Amino acid sequence: MSDFKFFCPDCGQKIAYDDSYSGRQVTCPTCQKSFVAPTIRAAPGQPAVPAATPTSADPGSTVNVPRALALGYPYLALAGLLAAVLFAVGSIPIIILVWAILAFLPIFCSSIGDKRSRRLAAVGLKASCFGIGLLILFIGARVLAKQYYAPKIVIRESPAELDALKPRIVDEVLTALPSSEREHHLGGKYLLYGPFNGKFWRSAVSGGSISYVMKVLPDQAVSLNCRYWGGEQAGRTFDISVDDKVIATQNLEFNVPGHFFDSEYRIPRGLTRGKTQVTIKFQAHPGLAAGGLFGCQILKR
Repeated sequence: MSDFKFFCPDCGQKIAYDDSYSGRQVTCPTCQKSFVAPTIRAAPGQPAVPAATPTSADPGSTVNVPRALALGYPYLALAGLLAAVLFAVGSIPIIILVWAILAFLPIFCSSIGDKRSRRLAAVGLKASCFGIGLLILFIGARVLAKQYYAPKIVIRESPAELDALKPRIVDEVLTALPSSEREHHLGGKYLLYGPFNGKFWRSAVSGGSISYVMKVLPDQAVSLNCRYWGGEQAGRTFDISVDDKVIATQNLEFNVPGHFFDSEYRIPRGLTRGKTQVTIKFQAHPGLAAGGLFGCQILKR
């Protein structure tokens, strides 16, 4: 008698038995579960061939695709989780699509009789759901942080409105006033200044920059308040940094036509903790201008 091979329906173990056991009750040597061995079917005039489950290792056989997907699913889920952690900032739509595919993949594996494969698919589904939750939490935190640090735009034109701001002022730069700018160590390149509507502006062109050294509170949260003209035309986009850490990007292009406006930027607490002064820099984007800046202040929050 020859041996024939088949798989345990519970654990997937490959088993070899004498062909006399065809159609009889057998016990899996691995999981010790009892089941009926497959029946050998033979064509007329041909030797008996065991009705074994085909595997990719058998010549001429086809791959058990649902089982292969179930076995590989945890690794796909893990790969998706790593992708979410590493590339969430720039590839959120693609990652969500990948997660959707991974989350629904076990549906195609639900009819697998192999319990081990089903368990692996369940593990992968849990990993995928955990990753989706982590990604949603990450996106939510970024959105909330962006809203929290978004600049607050206020129009202050009347003397009463300007006087109401004075109790909050920690330090102030009067732009284009030599004594004030000298006191605050004016720096930068491609600098310009001039008068407009009874006020003076400071600007940097052709990708230049403006910088001042300003006082802060070492034990209290503060903001940077900048005054601009709301009718500026296109071509004025610049980054605002505190000690070389960018806290905002400002674009001036008809923001509040016909009015001066204040834009208040929250400075992250970690950038001022334990310090008495910081360097505020306005860095124009390549080929563009920074400003016009009509004054800036450090304010108590």
